[in-house]
Amino acid sequence: MAYRPHLHLACIAALSAAISHPAFAQAEYEPDDVGQAIEEFVETCRPLYEELDAAVAEAGVADASYRRIPGLPFLRGSRTLASFAPPLSDLHRAGEWLMQMRFNDAFSREIEMQSLGWPAQKVAVTMSDIRLCAVWLSALELQEPERWQQLLAQVAPDAPVADNQGLQRQLESLRAPATSTDGYQVAMTPPPAPEAAEVLAQFDELPRDPLGRTGMVSDAWQALAARYAPALARASEKAPAPAVGTLGWADAGLVVEQRAPTLYYLPTFVRVNQQTLLQFNYFAWRAKDKQPPQGHAWRVTLDEAGLPLLYESIAQNGENYQWRHAQQDADERAGHAFTHEGADALTTLPRTAAQPTTVYALELYENVLKLPTDAQQIRSAFDPQGRLRGTDARQPSFQHGHIPVAALGGLAFNDPRLTTALIRLREDEGIVAMGRAPGEGASAADEGLHAR
Repeated sequence: MAYRPHLHLACIAALSAAISHPAFAQAEYEPDDVGQAIEEFVETCRPLYEELDAAVAEAGVADASYRRIPGLPFLRGSRTLASFAPPLSDLHRAGEWLMQMRFNDAFSREIEMQSLGWPAQKVAVTMSDIRLCAVWLSALELQEPERWQQLLAQVAPDAPVADNQGLQRQLESLRAPATSTDGYQVAMTPPPAPEAAEVLAQFDELPRDPLGRTGMVSDAWQALAARYAPALARASEKAPAPAVGTLGWADAGLVVEQRAPTLYYLPTFVRVNQQTLLQFNYFAWRAKDKQPPQGHAWRVTLDEAGLPLLYESIAQNGENYQWRHAQQDADERAGHAFTHEGADALTTLPRTAAQPTTVYALELYENVLKLPTDAQQIRSAFDPQGRLRGTDARQPSFQHGHIPVAALGGLAFNDPRLTTALIRLREDEGIVAMGRAPGEGASAADEGLHAR
């Protein structure tokens, strides 16, 4: 591989520390030989990726959190990340975008190596090489506009969708009806989050990266996640309590431990109207009669002030999708039925209806990707295709990023076009104004969204 020093400015900062890496420091190269040291190190990168991929495939422990990019093993994308795709000429956004794809790959590879049962030291050393390889390979292989365009086309799977008006008509039929909270008995609430009010008071002043994504410390993320998490209820005092639990491995099988009720949360971002919006995704699992775990998911989309715009609900097998607009003049939570029929239907209610009751734990979603096993190792709850392990192959539950909306022809739950269509409906009804940043034009994905 020929060493080419004409690198993008966006990569210079990340590469400046390269000669301090053990691969170079231990070799005691003279300054004139730095280029040779880099070239020799980069030549080891693709064989390292090939070795890792082969071991992961043989063990069946590939992580499906992000999409692998053909021919670029150091990057992983997603549908949501595709909506942020910048032109190569925008160095700041392009650099941040590439860095996120490198982070995605590193995130998945660390889980995969841990799932292989590698010792912690071996994982740490390999991850150090992986991160450095990713920086050099992205700098050396993605400088040409043609290659950049190929990358843009590969970040997300090709998923055609019906025309926007047709999608909106379909969504109208899936709007959740207004539901009275009378008669419902609140069973579980999220942990209290008094810090959330302080976070929201300065939400529009929080730092943002070149992609417009909000930055917060971990405690702030947890506080906001708790503020917008659903309150779980049952239809009456006679109805059974929600059997929501914690996922875990026992005797090589996936189980739901009901003595420790838990919801898992995942913050994501979506690009709509040239604006970057924060979303909180929540996931719950329950099991009964020794059946495989059944999963449900909720999503809250926030506006630029951190207030709810949209609530969505879906079973993790893709069924029972519902949505509704948020009422920003009320302190509420997402309100949707877990199931549509049966005495054990699990319902979420507006926050104003919640009373002191059992408090469930709120954990990061990534914890279900590295659940401890009886053999003192970790194993993901999902297989390499993003399906919950042990579920019925005819109707599996899916990992985030793979959940299809059955009522919309399989359009993915995390497809930005779904959020775009819902916000377009909101604007058409005159509920909210979503304007573009000054001087920015509309993209094809934003067509039909109008500032008010």
